[in-house]
Amino acid sequence: MSNRTTCPAVLVPADLTQPCRFIDLDVENPLESMYPLMGCRFVVPVPTHPGHRLPDTMLWIDDEGLLVDNPKLNIRASMIGTQNLYGDAIFAGDWQGEIVPLDLGDITPEIFFSTLQFLAEDTAKQIAAAGTV
Repeated sequence: MSNRTTCPAVLVPADLTQPCRFIDLDVENPLESMYPLMGCRFVVPVPTHPGHRLPDTMLWIDDEGLLVDNPKLNIRASMIGTQNLYGDAIFAGDWQGEIVPLDLGDITPEIFFSTLQFLAEDTAKQIAAAGTV
């Protein structure tokens, strides 16, 4: 049994000017430790897109992210997930429904998140040019 008290994960802000950053979730109460980090009251899991080949990972999003005034599309989280997601998100490891330390395998976090940022900024430009949300 592990003596670990925290579980590494990544906060994925909806605001593209804010970088994705590593965070530590409380092992005993991982969901409750997400709320203040995301500024929300409820979170729900969203599977990561199978095309990304990131096994054993899960996104956690603000369950009310779409219901707030002026909901903010989280382009980076939407690219990892399987649908348009709103509000801040947490990218964590998942093992049979349990939150575990995030492991990106052979991909370094720096490469993964710099690529994700580039793609998200490009997507944001396309959305702005098309005039859609």
